Amino acid sequence: MTAQTILHNTKMPLTVWFWAAYLMTTDKRGISALLLQRQFALRRYETAWMMLHKFRRAMVNLEREPLRGQVEVDETWIGGNQAGLRGSRQLKGRKAALVLVAVEKRARATGRARMALIPDFKSTTLLSFLETKCGARLHCTYRRPQELCWAAGSWI
Repeated sequence: MTAQTILHNTKMPLTVWFWAAYLMTTDKRGISALLLQRQFALRRYETAWMMLHKFRRAMVNLEREPLRGQVEVDETWIGGNQAGLRGSRQLKGRKAALVLVAVEKRARATGRARMALIPDFKSTTLLSFLETKCGARLHCTYRRPQELCWAAGSWI
């Protein structure tokens, strides 16, 4: 019954899995692994984390369509400031991750989002992300927005 599913070879009772799915999908902000561990009195945090990770991985739609309409694209470093350094000196030898984010713009709200880790700020890297994730007009916030957006074929 559970073969070839995320429940395959599990030692947890199916009722625990179904309750975890219910809690994960009904809470507005989702549920953390620590809260799930406490809720079900699980001995190990890793068990709760693994259950939530399997659910999240199963919910990703690999056939999802590209973003449409107006899309805002921006990049950021994730990893925080380095202690004792100020300004551009923080960028040398930084261990933070460079993330590129594209978000659909709707009337007064944001729409769907796409994110990716990128190795650098080069226009070829940015354009490959835009080609795969966005089929839309772009709002650019880059230092040289004309160059990037003309290359992408859409300038606002």
